[in-house]
Amino acid sequence: MHGYVAGSIRIDGVPVADYVSRDDIPEDADAYALIEASDSGTVLHIGGKMLCAGEAPAGKPAKPIRIMYETTLRDELLLPGTGGDKKVINSAELLAEKGDIFHNLGISGKYEVAVKPPKWIEKTGKTTRYPDGTGSATDWTVTFHPNGFTVTDDNELTLHDQLPAGSTLVPGTVRKNGVSVPVKETENNGFTVLAGEAKEQPVVITYQTTVPEAVTPVGSGDGSGTSGTATLVNWYRQALSPAMMMRRGGRSFPRA
Repeated sequence: MHGYVAGSIRIDGVPVADYVSRDDIPEDADAYALIEASDSGTVLHIGGKMLCAGEAPAGKPAKPIRIMYETTLRDELLLPGTGGDKKVINSAELLAEKGDIFHNLGISGKYEVAVKPPKWIEKTGKTTRYPDGTGSATDWTVTFHPNGFTVTDDNELTLHDQLPAGSTLVPGTVRKNGVSVPVKETENNGFTVLAGEAKEQPVVITYQTTVPEAVTPVGSGDGSGTSGTATLVNWYRQALSPAMMMRRGGRSFPRA
């Protein structure tokens, strides 16, 4: 679920060298980090003379030692369609070494961190009633955040909006990052537009819909009585949240 960042270990701010074999560790090393792979992930064995606390006479407690390091999360924890909040759990044990034998002291601790998925999509709308009482117009803004991923044309990032009954898309108003783009109308008063590539910067799609006064009840979000929504579906076609559709297009997103 998460991995160790090589070379990131610090003991009281001092960098610690990484090793993959205990035979390579100098016998008089002030500090070392042995990196071992296991079925449950990566295990860090941190030791050396810097960790020797020595004696702690009464009234003079031993000085605490602060060990810090970094880990990274795998991409699949961030992608849409992976469910709700994920949890990353990291634990540590304190051992005593004597004659190359490590003895468990029964001292351990762990910490759990909640990983919230990033916000991929935002949709907002602002409705204006016509002064002559003939209806209303809603200006919609849909923003897709790539969140460090690179989405290319063959990923077929597509916006699909299913307009509510009585609502009509105003021709020529659909724009991507301010540039007019073609749309394809679908059944049941919907439309799609190819969002194209997305790298470091968000993709912003805007458009306008209208509703005649005859179908404008009080309290509606866009003048139709039904909020204008779109569906975000990932490459496994799982329904997510407003307001885009993603199709895999042959491969998953590479890192930016």
